[in-house]
Amino acid sequence: MVDDNNNTNTAKENPQPNHPLPLPPALHIHPPLFNSANPWATTQEQLRALYRCAATGAVTTRTALLDGFEHDGRVHRYAIFEVGGTGDGMDMRVVRCGDSGNGDGERKVDGSRGNASLNTLGYSPLPLGRYLEFIQAIVGEDEKKMTSKSSEAPVSEGEMDNGNGKGNNNNEGWSPNRRSELRGERRSKKPFIVSVTGTPDEVAECYSRISKCARDIEHPLAMEVNLSCPNIPGKPPPAYDGEALGVYVTRVAEEVIRESVRHGNDAQEERKAERDEDGDEEEGKGKGTDWAVPWGVKTPPYTHAGQFEMFVDTLRQCAVVSPGYEEGNRDEKNQILSLTCPLSFVTATNTLGSCLLLGRSDTTEESHDLQDTLCPVLPGSGIGGLAGAPLHPLALGNVATLRRMLDADPTTKHIVLLGIGGVADAEGYRRMRSVGATAVGVGTALGIRGVEVFREIEEGMGGKW
Repeated sequence: MVDDNNNTNTAKENPQPNHPLPLPPALHIHPPLFNSANPWATTQEQLRALYRCAATGAVTTRTALLDGFEHDGRVHRYAIFEVGGTGDGMDMRVVRCGDSGNGDGERKVDGSRGNASLNTLGYSPLPLGRYLEFIQAIVGEDEKKMTSKSSEAPVSEGEMDNGNGKGNNNNEGWSPNRRSELRGERRSKKPFIVSVTGTPDEVAECYSRISKCARDIEHPLAMEVNLSCPNIPGKPPPAYDGEALGVYVTRVAEEVIRESVRHGNDAQEERKAERDEDGDEEEGKGKGTDWAVPWGVKTPPYTHAGQFEMFVDTLRQCAVVSPGYEEGNRDEKNQILSLTCPLSFVTATNTLGSCLLLGRSDTTEESHDLQDTLCPVLPGSGIGGLAGAPLHPLALGNVATLRRMLDADPTTKHIVLLGIGGVADAEGYRRMRSVGATAVGVGTALGIRGVEVFREIEEGMGGKW
């Protein structure tokens, strides 16, 4: 059963949708490098910098609730520290501490750069609506620049024609080839992955709002459901509980169906008209709207086989009827139907909970009483979520195991994995891709080195992703 505060029931009490679900839309990230949901993706300025970085293929917002999280800077904090080995054993030096990702309340302790982090943070204090406003503003700025550049570019004869020999400033008069180019540019826009959490009903409402925003601004958006934060008292991460996870997946799938019914018919008619005009249908592309929102869940680090089995089994149990490819039964219209998990992606992994970082107190260093000389770096018990270099081997193991298990069943093999955990350079990126990550996220290293870390990884790859 699920904690009462999550306002959920068992999966059995929420029947699966009985309306065919469109194939889960694909999430395209190129270059396959992006930022994870973290405190350094909180403000509009931070998101703008990530969006304008040529080395990122997508931008993830900090995890938000519908109404924002009650942030307390005295309680919700992070520490950047350096983990290194010496001839005498392991050494851990605290580099800096803070309570947000924009430098507010930050205290430098050591001149080192650091390679790890521990945090007692919750979610973003900003509500989902603010992030959708940020995205709309950033996309608007970008499109304004592109419009300005395109208006200055020469237009060849016949490229634009509105039927009476005169040009116009909208795409109705573009030639079929130019319309195809414009749609290609639209599909290649850098997506925003909007990270959210809350009760199942609240997350479903998040999907509805994100879907509307994607249609309004005609820009690719995706939704990541964070079910893995270890720092919320009284609310264990739902992704550790099969029943709780099943309720979330089923509830969001129901909302996807509603959105598809509301908007899918018009979009399919529009796409059919476009195909009839210039025949540019992409082979293998699933049915649905051009701005259908891919969605997935963010998992905690799993540490034993039973947890992996629980997760993948739950996804398979939540599979719904959808248009298929070669496999499955045919309906009365002779369309192939199959069972498909409604998720487009899984983000693995979040921070590892129940970790503790100790540092020297202000008492005299001559004291031999360990309780006098060592104390938690973070407030209260100091217990928080670990990320960065120490998490990397566990994250690799999670991605490798999930990829193998998802590929073992046709209901889940379409799900792509976004690998996160301790990646800070090109070698870490290569390792994560080699075990099955379709794209690689960076978190702690972004907080340490800023957006420049993505350019450094790109340079380390020599531009070959």
